Order: sequence, then structure tokens, then C-alpha cells
Amino acid sequence: MRGNKKDVESWIYEFNQLRENIFIDKWTFGNSVAYMDLYIFKGNNFLDTGILSIKVYQKPENRYMYIPYKSAHPRHTIKNYVLGELKRYVRINTEELNSQKSKTFFP
Repeated sequence: MRGNKKDVESWIYEFNQLRENIFIDKWTFGNSVAYMDLYIFKGNNFLDTGILSIKVYQKPENRYMYIPYKSAHPRHTIKNYVLGELKRYVRINTEELNSQKSKTFFP
């Protein structure tokens, strides 16, 4: 949306008056946003290309509590879970450095 902060606040107020059950209650101003498991931001190439960067977003309270290795699950289930998560890190992160950083958080 084009406009200043006051224009955005006015639009959100008017939008929230339209329906009782549909409303905007969380919004921020800035150059980045966390949305579901994505963190969308103006990365290193934004000034040159105008393209936003994306990386995996995990809440600070995430404890990485996955299936214990000593559980009764077959070994291939645990192995494939780990591989699936690592592939997701590579697929989602648009900058390789962020992909590498994400891998270090995975125990």
C-alpha cells in the first residue's frame, strides 16, 4: 500500500468496520515480517533486484523437540524426518548463508 503510517492506520480502521468476524488485529511497519514459518525481509540483493529474501522462521521458544532417537519408530522414519527438515531449509532460504545457519539450529 502506498501512503504514510496514518493512511495505513485509517485504512485498517475502515476495513475493520466492514465485518464483525473479519478484521485485522496484528500489523507492523518495517522492512521485514514473520509469516507462518517464513521470515520475509529486504536482503542483500534487494537494492539491485527489488526482490525480497526469505528464510526459515522459527519462534524463539522453539525447543526442537522431535522424535527421540531411542523411540520405537523405525530408523528410516527418524532419518527421513531429519532429511525432510534439512531439505526444507535449503528450499525456503533464498540466501545460502541463511540455509547454512538454519542447519546449525537443528540438533
